[in-house]
Parts: sequence; structure tokens; C-alpha cells
Amino acid sequence: MLTILAVFGIMSIAMPLLRRLPGNLFFYLAAAVSAGAAAWLVSIAPTVFDGGVHLESHTWVEQIGMQLDFRIDALSWVLAMIVTVIGALVLVYCAGYFTDTEASTGRFGGVLLAFAGVMLGLVTADNIYLMFIFWEATSILSYLLIGHYSGRRASRGAAMQALLVTTLGGLTMLVGLVMLHIGAGSAKLSEIVVAGLQPNGYVITAALLVLVGAATKSALVPFHFWLPGAMAAPTPVSAYLHAASMVKAGIYLVLRMVPGFHDIPGFRETLIVAGVVTMLVGGWRSLRQYDLKLVLAYGTVSQLGFIMVIAGYGTRDAALAALAMVLSHAMFKGALFLVVGIIDHCAGTRDIRKLSGLGRRAPVLATTATIAAASMAGLPPTWGFVAKESALAAFLQGVEHGDAWGWVALVGVVAGSALTVAYTLRFLHGAFARKPELDVEETRPDRRSAVEMLAPIVLVLATLVLAFATGPVDGLLAHFADAVPSLAPEHPAHLALWHGFTTALVLSLATLVVGALLFAARGPVAALQERVPAWIDSSRGYWTTMRVVDWLAARITATTQRGSLPFYLSTILIVVASLLVFAFIGMRSAEIVVEPLVSWQNAAIVGMMALAAIAAANSHKRFQGLVLVGITGYGMAGIFALAGAPDLATTQALIETITLVVFVLVLRRLPAHHAELDNNLPKWLRWTIGWAVGLGIGGALVVALAGRVAPSDGLAFPELAVTGGHGENFVNVTLVDIRGWDTMGELLVLVAAATGVASLVYLRTRGSVRERRHVKPREDGRRVWLLAGHSVDPEHRSIVVEVIVRLIFHALLITSLFLLFSGHNDPGGGFAGGVVAGLALAARYIAGGRKELDAAVRIDAGWLLGLGVLIVGAAVVGPMLVGHAPFTSFWIDERLPVIGHFIFVTSTIFDVGVYLIVIGLVIDILRSLGSELDEQAEEEDLLSKDVGAMVLDEAEVRGERRGEPAMPVTRQIQIIGRQQLKRAEKARKQDEKRKQRLERKGRGE
Repeated sequence: MLTILAVFGIMSIAMPLLRRLPGNLFFYLAAAVSAGAAAWLVSIAPTVFDGGVHLESHTWVEQIGMQLDFRIDALSWVLAMIVTVIGALVLVYCAGYFTDTEASTGRFGGVLLAFAGVMLGLVTADNIYLMFIFWEATSILSYLLIGHYSGRRASRGAAMQALLVTTLGGLTMLVGLVMLHIGAGSAKLSEIVVAGLQPNGYVITAALLVLVGAATKSALVPFHFWLPGAMAAPTPVSAYLHAASMVKAGIYLVLRMVPGFHDIPGFRETLIVAGVVTMLVGGWRSLRQYDLKLVLAYGTVSQLGFIMVIAGYGTRDAALAALAMVLSHAMFKGALFLVVGIIDHCAGTRDIRKLSGLGRRAPVLATTATIAAASMAGLPPTWGFVAKESALAAFLQGVEHGDAWGWVALVGVVAGSALTVAYTLRFLHGAFARKPELDVEETRPDRRSAVEMLAPIVLVLATLVLAFATGPVDGLLAHFADAVPSLAPEHPAHLALWHGFTTALVLSLATLVVGALLFAARGPVAALQERVPAWIDSSRGYWTTMRVVDWLAARITATTQRGSLPFYLSTILIVVASLLVFAFIGMRSAEIVVEPLVSWQNAAIVGMMALAAIAAANSHKRFQGLVLVGITGYGMAGIFALAGAPDLATTQALIETITLVVFVLVLRRLPAHHAELDNNLPKWLRWTIGWAVGLGIGGALVVALAGRVAPSDGLAFPELAVTGGHGENFVNVTLVDIRGWDTMGELLVLVAAATGVASLVYLRTRGSVRERRHVKPREDGRRVWLLAGHSVDPEHRSIVVEVIVRLIFHALLITSLFLLFSGHNDPGGGFAGGVVAGLALAARYIAGGRKELDAAVRIDAGWLLGLGVLIVGAAVVGPMLVGHAPFTSFWIDERLPVIGHFIFVTSTIFDVGVYLIVIGLVIDILRSLGSELDEQAEEEDLLSKDVGAMVLDEAEVRGERRGEPAMPVTRQIQIIGRQQLKRAEKARKQDEKRKQRLERKGRGE
């Protein structure tokens, strides 16, 4: 199973690349993946049809006994076949639906294929947390699919609406699943169902929380509104997600839980009431729609309510009917949505008021739609009729046994079925009938690809064939239904096309008659609907809630986010100090046992750090304060060194050095002195906050160290480093092996920080660095150490600095490589080595300026960052390809000829990725806070010189004419300079847009 899911993942990632294949061939490749999964399911069909279960289990989190458990029984097999078979058909349909020149189809195909794989994982996962991961993944991928047309506001709004509703329900469901895990003592859904949980308040609450997730995913009232809004998606999305797969997830979960939870108070009743209301609301709203897609959308809401009533009824015969109805709905509703897509393409509209006579001009399309609609209305000889008859029979059985909820379900379903017939006729009439009363021209459809007709034809043929092959299907579905208690175990129900003249048949005929009458009286019905006030509108409630949230967020932001950094810091620090005070008040001092071990060296360093901190707080010059803060950092490195932690000391000292360089780069663009603000906090209050936080944090550390009740886990790290990581420097081994996930997360934060800095500083994109990389050689052709030294103003060159940098540059690079490769057993590592290499590049920049940096480093920082992340990812995933857990280390420890004793550990590959990321980060900072700021300053200086004389003359003239002092010249220079910059930037953007238009025209777009 993991292999199949991996194939889905790999192929979905490859879809944008395969998009280059001619004729939408990549859609056929995606369909082949889904069809291959269906073929594998067919291969295990004999086991499932015999009542067996296919099980797979893989180690996930071994320490807590968590497994990747997959379980395929009759229920999972049926849902998995729906997901894979219809998924393959829809992907084939996409090949004809989208033109080969349409934009973003590669991304669309990849996301749709990924969704199919995620749905397959959802219906086969037995571990509740694995199932939840797949559950939330469907919400995220559906967001991308619904919002495919990202340029349309309706698509973006519908995508966000679906994401918020289903994700909120999923998080609520997670709480319930965790509670059930605790109550049953197992994370396997199959074991939770048979655990025999007592119906107490705890279990009832957990079950109802799970139902919230099922209701949001399957669009039950009051969460149904997201489904009609999702019709902004392309038609293949509607056919697959909103008819065959995603909306079935909630129903699947209910069916999975029914055998063990049908008698839990509130479980059955909630599903029946919610299902009946949803069926009636969806059917009623469907009769008001003029868009064919919305007719089907509200019809889908109604049908989902119908299925949920059957699934939640809690008897063996109802469970059999529910699974049959799930299969039926996937076939007929999927076919109808695909038909609507064809109508939209060939007729150019989905509005039933503009369609007329399409049935005679497209007979194959009309016949296909009619068969699918007949199954939806429950007409023989379709599978929809078989499923509907079995459902009515299950409710009648409950009524015969005196079940009051049987009456509720029966009456609600009969009324809802009448509405189903009415909107089915509305769909067929609106799509294919001639409408002379509307005075519209007869629709003349364009020819479409025959590929589009394949999927709906296959689905309607299946709904006809299955109706005549009820025996094998009944046996399969019964394996699931038999797990639910039966009201009449001696006479179990069976699926059949003809049961004789029964009460269920009479009720079915009655729904057909009433539904036909409702359609015939559609004028009066529409008038009645207009007069019924829309007192309750869930969609309106959603948008009102969103507006209130936006307004509240804006008010809170305006109140708290005032643009004052001292205010933000003061708020954070006051809260921290207050929390620490409350923690200390409730603590018993007798529990704190402190044994201070302080040497005079430590005391001296701490005293120096304290004096530097106090001096920094009183400093009026920015650079002076920066140096004083740096002293505290170097003091910390000294403490680490005295404590016997050379790795920490080295890293701290290197980071402090590179931090000083970065701050100096920024300080060049800031005033030399701190500004004295009148609205700043009083000095005494700032000192109070500082002392409170400092003493509080110090006290918290003392309490934490003194309050330890068990030996530290870190005591085992030295041994783990040798046995598991084959390294003696357990600090480095911890970073790249034992706690590798933490390091990976921190690296991603570094990459995000680099991207953020570049985005904030660059006036142009990061790629513009490539334009500045060419440096003119010396005219005499001599080779020089500084490639761009001749371009630096002689007044700004320092021979001493250049000589020093020339001496240390290569030594620093060699040192960085030494730290990288020796760090596994000696002090060092990829992070320290990367910082040293970054310092070498910073020295090169200081010596020769921005052009020297561009000439010396001929690669974009983004490429280095991306390559580093790729290498880190490969080091993590690599062991999984050979059957081991992520971050598993392998090593070579051999004595080789010539080389001698050779040791190589695969975690070094991870360290190489860290090394490249750190270098990329430093380059990005040097180019943004160094080169880019230099270039901006040069542009402003040039503009100021160009307009300076003009400003002086105009200032004098204006001052003389008005007889008043003119605006200060420097101020006028700044204003005109900014205007010139804005005009230049605007002209540049216009030139870029003009070039892009010419390129698109050249490509024939």
C-alpha cells in the first residue's frame, strides 16, 4: 500500500514536468496510475469477496508503538474502487476537457492525482492519526482544486470557504478521535469500534465530536453551504470530489463507526435528524436553481443527507442499503456532472433559460444523462432503484418493530425522494428539452472530443449492469453489513432488482408521482418559494461571521500594533515577567536545592557581561551600543569554553562575529545617535522591566535545574552518538542524527528568514543580481587579487585591509571545510564551517565592495539555499528507500591503500546541506543588506547631484518672489530625489511588461 501511495505522490509531483508532452498525454499517464491502483485492488478481490481482510502494517513511531496500519475489508474495498476507477475516468475526461494550450493544467493534473492518492489512503488507513492526516490533506488539496481559476474572485472565495469549514470540522473530529483512543486504549479504528465502550458522557461527547467532522466533510446542514459554492471549480473537480470521493469521506467514517456506536445515545438520532433536514433543504433549494451545475450541487447535498440517514439508522439492512447507495450515487452523480461539463463546453452556457432543443442535436449525450438521472430518481432497471428500494425496506422494517425513529426516517426520505424526482426532471428538461415558451433560439452545440463522452458512458453502463448482477455485489456488501445488528436476523435483506409488489415499491411509485406533479406545477412552486422568507441561510451566516472576524481583527490590530518596537517589546517582557512572578508565588522554596559551582573566571566574565549590558542600555550611539552588546555575546562564548563545550563556544563566537557584520551593514543607513522620543516609556520603567525579566529568567533557570526529579536524557547522548551515529562529537551527532528533525526545522526557518530579508530589501527581484555580475577587467590586462578593486573609489580603499583579507581569505575557506568534515568527531560541523566561509566572503566584500562580492561569488544565493535544502531532504529520505527509518546513519570505517584510515558517515551529507544553507544565507544577507543598500545609496546620491543645482536656483527664486524663507535645500533634494526614483522605477516596470508582452506574442500565446 505504501508503494502505491508513493507512486501517486511521485507522479503527482512529476505532472507539471510531464505537461510538456503533446496532446494532454500527461492526463492519460495520471489515469494509468489510478487505474493501476484499481488493478491491484482487483488482485486482492478474492480475499475480500470471501469475507477476508487485507492487512498491512509498517513501523511509524516505534517508541510509542505507533504503526502505519492499513486495513482493506469490504467497506474499504468498495470505497477504494470508487476512488481509483472513477478517478481514472475523470483524469481521462480531463484530457478532452482541457485544451493543450490552457495554463496551469500540469499543476491541476498533479493536484487531482495527489487527491486521488490521499483519498485512497483515507479509506484504507486503520490508524486514526494516519487517517486524520489523509483527512486534512483532502481539505488542503480540495482548496487548490476549487481555487484552480485563481484569477477569479469567486473561485478564491469558494476555495477558502471549503477549506475553513472542512478544516474546522476536521480539528473538532481530531479531539473526538483522541478521546476514543484514550477510552479504547488503541489507535486502530477497527479495534476502537469493537472495544465495547460504555455509553457514558465521555464516549458520547467523543462520538459527537467525530460526527462534526463527518458532517462538515459530507456537507450536512448547517455546514452544507460550502458545497454549492465549490461549483466555481472546473467540472472534473465537481464530478470527482463532490460526487464520488471527498464528500463520501464523512459517510465512510459513519459507516465505519456504526457497528460499535449505533446504540450510543445521540449518535443515531443526530444522524437521522441532520440527514433528513439536509435532504429536504437540498432538494428544496435545488428547485430554485437555473444553473445546471447548481441544480446538481444542491441535489448532491440532498442525496448526501439521504445516504447519511440510511448509514446512521443503525441496522444491518440499513447498512447494506447505505453502502449500495454510496456506490449508486458515485456513478450517477459523477456521470451527470461530467455531462454538464460537456454541455457547458459545446453550448457555451449552463443556464437552463438559454438552453433549448439540445436533446435532439446531441442524442448520445441526452441518452447518457437520462439513464444517469433515472438512477438518481430511483427508476428501474438501474442500480439507483435497487439501492433506494433496499433503503425504504430497511425503514419499514424499523417501523414494523415499533421504532419511532423509523417513522422519522421513512417520512423524511419519502418527502425528500419526491423532491429528488422533481429536480431530476428539472435537470433533464432544462438541459435537453425545447422551450418555445421562453422564446430562445435552439441550441447549436459545437463538436467536442469523443474522449469526454467515455467517462459518463462507462458510468451509466455500470449502473445498468450492476442492477442485473446484484448477487455478487450483495454478497460483497453483506460482509460489511453483517457486522451491524439486525432487527430480523432470521430474514436478512438482500439486494435485488425485483422483490415483488411490496410496500417499499408502492412508496417508491408514490415519490415518482408526487415528484412529477411538483415539476408539472413548477410555476406555482416557484411562486411559493419566492414567498418563503430566507430566515435561516448558513452561507449568509458564514460570510457575516467572516466580516465580523475581519472587523474585530482590524480593530485589535489598530489598537495593539501601533508601529512602535519599544511598545511591542515592553508588552512581551511585562507579560513574561508577570507569568514568572505568579509562578514563583505558588512555589515552595524548600523544594529548591542549589549548589552553586562558580569559579573566579566565570565570575569575572559574568561581571564583564553585566557591565557591558548596562553600558549598552545607557549608550547614545548606535555603533557603541552594538560593540557593547557584542561583548556580552563573546562573554557567553567564554563561559561555554570554560564549561568544556568547545562546539558551543566556537559556534557562539562565530555567530556573534557574523551578527556584528550584519548590524554594521545596517547601521550605515541609520543615524549615528539614538533618537530621543517623547512618547517612549520612562527610563525608570524600562530599567524596572529589564531587571524584572533578567532576574525572572535567571530564577526560572535555577528552579528548572534544581527541580529535576529524574536523570537527564542527555546523559545517554554520548553513547548514542557512538553506537547510532558513529561519531565522538555528540553535539554534532545530535544535530545531524539524534535530533535531526529539530535541525531540519531550524534550517527551514533560516531559509524563510533569508527569503524574507531579500523580499524586504530588494527593490527588484533576487534575480537582478545576475545583471550586476559582470565586472570590467583592468585595461592593462594584469591579473589582480581583487577582481573589482579597480572599480572602488581610491578614497575608500585600504591597503592594510586588502592585504589582511588576501592573507586570511583562502585560509578561512580551508578552515571552513576542515570544520565541516572533522565535526563528526572533533569540534566543528556544517553550521560552524558555513559561518566561517560566510565570514571569508564578508571580508572580501569589506575589502572590495559590492562589485567585488558579485565578481567573486558567481551564483545566486537562492540556488545555494535550494541545493542545501535538497541535500538535507535527500539525507533524510535516503534511508527510507532501503527500508530504514529517516536519519538512520550508515558508515564506512576501513583502512584504504594510500589514504590510510578512512571514515565516512552518511550524516555528513546532512551536514553538507547545512553548510550550503548557511553560506547561502550569508551571501543573501551580504547582497541585500550590503550590496543592494550600497546601490540604492549610490542611486540616491546621483539623483541628488543631478537635481542639486536646479533645486538651489529654484529655491532662491521662490524665496525672493514670495519674500519668505525657502524650504531647506536638503529637504527639497530628498523630495525631488524620491520623485525621480519613483518615476524611474515606474518606467522600468513598464519596460518589463512591454518585454513580457512581446515574448508572449513571439511564443504565440
